[in-house]
Amino acid sequence: MYISMVEFTVTADDKAQFANKIKNDVEKLKAVDGVISTEAWVNERATKTTYALVTKWIDEQAQKTWINRPEHVAHHKKMSQELKAHPEKKKNIEKKVSGYQLF
Repeated sequence: MYISMVEFTVTADDKAQFANKIKNDVEKLKAVDGVISTEAWVNERATKTTYALVTKWIDEQAQKTWINRPEHVAHHKKMSQELKAHPEKKKNIEKKVSGYQLF
């Protein structure tokens, strides 16, 4: 088994957008081959909110296959190109990715 956790820490300006993103991601992940379970956690503070998307996979390869799917790679490439062209649109979002094997 493999556990992946992606944390997004956002300011109040992006809170609603990320709440919707995380809800959509949870629903999409439930239908992905190799996913055992997925859930979202939230830590709300005065000026920032952290959303953690925690997913249990059958193995690390299943998670890598999902991450490396063409539409996901294309989406991130497009976001990167847009930010290079319009750096003023960059949001103050912290992202942390972790992965764990069952011990």
